[in-house]
Amino acid sequence: MKLPEDFVPGDENIEVIELPTTINWIEDGILFFHTKPDLDHTLDLAKKHQEVIGKLSKGERTPILADARQARPLDVETRKYYATAEGTKYAKAFAFLVKSSFSKVLANIFIKLQKLHVPTKMFTSKEEAVKWLKQQ
Repeated sequence: MKLPEDFVPGDENIEVIELPTTINWIEDGILFFHTKPDLDHTLDLAKKHQEVIGKLSKGERTPILADARQARPLDVETRKYYATAEGTKYAKAFAFLVKSSFSKVLANIFIKLQKLHVPTKMFTSKEEAVKWLKQQ
């Protein structure tokens, strides 16, 4: 399991679930997941990821922080799934960690066009993302 230095669980005793495209854990009431680089996140994997989110959140809506800095773009089918009520059923709010301000602007355009079911925002700072999620 390889995670960026600035995006790791704060305690070695936290349950971490690794899938082919993501590494997932819950900490301080926030579900964190890192999207692995150089892999395609398909619709089937998105549905399996949703099951893991449900398990970690114990079926409750929870704030989610996704480290998407190394992620490949999602295909249309997978992106549409994540924009549905089914694809967000365990999310209370969704924050994405992105590489740059430019990525942030592009992603915010996507958010406005998709009309997502939960509050969603892009960040270039993990600390700012956590702060926003705790206010949701």
